[in-house]
Order: sequence, then C-alpha cells, then structure tokens
Amino acid sequence: MRMFQEGGRRTRLTAVLLLVFYLPACHSWRVENVAPEQLISSKHPDKVRVRLADSSGVELQQPSIAGDSLRGYDKQGARAVALSDVHSIATRHANWVGNGVFIALGAGLIAVAIGIGSTLGNLSGSTSGRSAAP
Repeated sequence: MRMFQEGGRRTRLTAVLLLVFYLPACHSWRVENVAPEQLISSKHPDKVRVRLADSSGVELQQPSIAGDSLRGYDKQGARAVALSDVHSIATRHANWVGNGVFIALGAGLIAVAIGIGSTLGNLSGSTSGRSAAP
C-alpha cells in the first residue's frame, strides 16, 4: 500500500511541475500599431520583439527610449537600435484560452491518476490478509 502512496505523490508532483513549467509557453507575440516611443512610454513592456528595416529581428529586455534610439538588453548585452530602423515592434500577450484548456486538461489527468491510484490501493488492500473461504 505504501508503494502506491509514494508513487501517487511522485505522479502528482510531476504533474504539478509540468503544469508550472509549461504555462509560460502559452503566450503569443502581437505586433503593436503604435510608434515604439509611444508603446514604451505608455505600456512599459518588460520585453519587446523588434523587426528592423533589413528584415532582421532582435528581442530586447527592459526596453527604453533614449534620444533617437530604442535601447535594451539582448543575449549579448546592452543594445541600441535607431528608431528609424524599426519596421515593427511586438509585445507578448497571454493566451488565456490556451492556458485555461491546458489547466483543465492537467487537472483532469491528475484526477484520473488519483482515481487509478486509489482504485489500485483499494484492490491491493482488499485482498491482503484474507484467506479463501472453504
């Protein structure tokens, strides 16, 4: 019986950890229809994805406007991009429908796992310690 309880705890812990680590994946990037200066000053995003005039792109964390430049940090460190080179700018948005579906599926799987574990525990407990009738 103890084996099923320990296995059930591990299963639940694994399910919860997977849920926590996959939730950030339910985001999408949305191109904003405002100038970078207006976006940064009004929404103060933590991260932006910038498409440049030469079709290259860069993802900047902690973006700010300094003079005629969009500044932030990418994987290599501090980076500045001329505002005149910015073709479009996008921000991350949560996909609440996707998150809700994912949470519901995760909760359903956890409930099924608990039900199976409970059933197996009941089956093993009901046959132990009993002798067959003559």
